Amino acid sequence: MNCKVLTPGEITDWAACFPQELFMELMLQKEGLHALGVSFLEEAQGALVWGETVQGAEIRSLYIRPDARRLGLGSALLRCLWRELQKKQSDGAELLISYIEDGERSLLTPFLAESGFLMEQARFPQGEVTLAQLQETLLPRLGGARGNVKPLYQLLPKFQRICAQWLKEQLGAQLTPYLGKRPESFIFIEKDEVQGAALLREQENAISLDYCYVKANQPQTLALLFSQAITHLGTLYAPDTQIRMTLSTPQAQKLYEKLFGTAKQETIFCSGSLT
Repeated sequence: MNCKVLTPGEITDWAACFPQELFMELMLQKEGLHALGVSFLEEAQGALVWGETVQGAEIRSLYIRPDARRLGLGSALLRCLWRELQKKQSDGAELLISYIEDGERSLLTPFLAESGFLMEQARFPQGEVTLAQLQETLLPRLGGARGNVKPLYQLLPKFQRICAQWLKEQLGAQLTPYLGKRPESFIFIEKDEVQGAALLREQENAISLDYCYVKANQPQTLALLFSQAITHLGTLYAPDTQIRMTLSTPQAQKLYEKLFGTAKQETIFCSGSLT
């Protein structure tokens, strides 16, 4: 087993162990972003990506190939990262992680807890409809609303930082998964404050609407967000595409139940810290 910090020239050797968006950021040598790779029998078997924070690091991705799990490779990556942090901060270092528990990420939570992380979870009902159902049932109710709602990836870095801080306070979640162009996530910022957001990401065989938020007493903002999001999805995906909707507020739950019935699944937001 060999665990090491990857140089820019080694990133491609571990490409299969990175999410696509992080692989591109690593290839572009984004400031403050680093990667560890672990190999076994001289083959790349897993990787960890982290971003620098004031007090330590935030894990952006941790992945071990299925046929190499239960060999201690994930623990080796965490130990290697901790050693890297100790080189920069002799004491008081903090290691953070946040993610939505779905698919293979469901394996992360018990592993991190066993590794000493203090884990917290937020659970919300999750409904599932087709894009056609949203277009036929919800879009006509919005009245073709349009306004000052922008794709998240188009925002200036200052406003992306505002959004990142807002999302961390809301859910303890990272902004990175929502910065892609397919599908776009939408945001409405006024006076340096998030007024509303619809956060979308692509999953295997589905689109996930992870979070839809508006400030109190702003129904027009909600209409704007939903109208933009549904119209945008209609330009990219087939009508039978599944949309998984996290119902994170009582209002969202009531609206979903009124239109589509009782939600039968749930979304789990996880966050953890290690000091």
